[in-house]
Amino acid sequence: MFGRLLGILGGLAWAVATFLVVPVLAFEDVSPIEALKQSSHLIKTTFGTIARGALRFGALFLGWFLLAVAVVVTGVVVALSGTPWLGVPIAVFGVIGFFVISMYLAAAGMYMRTILYRYATHKPLPDLGLDLSRTFHR
Repeated sequence: MFGRLLGILGGLAWAVATFLVVPVLAFEDVSPIEALKQSSHLIKTTFGTIARGALRFGALFLGWFLLAVAVVVTGVVVALSGTPWLGVPIAVFGVIGFFVISMYLAAAGMYMRTILYRYATHKPLPDLGLDLSRTFHR
């Protein structure tokens, strides 16, 4: 039990430390080890309050994923109850929804990481039509 908890906490720490590695590698001329160090440092010094926003974003997508799973399960139940002509398209729709949500989550996550990286390194941000000075606190 303790080993499992330690593994989960270690995985979480690794996920946080590597959160900005791809943007650091894309914009800086550094080694992967140095990118990991810079990513970890930027997260610790700049984004302490952003964790709540990331959790909200994750909760939103968790809801969409659960909806897609519910659609797939509904389709399977309908198909197994004797109406496969209706159940199979419902299940396929759920699977397609799951893949669309996954692709959007990956793209939106990388875009947000790039913006956070640019903010942390004091580089110009794209015009998002938002006042980010009240969003991030240094």
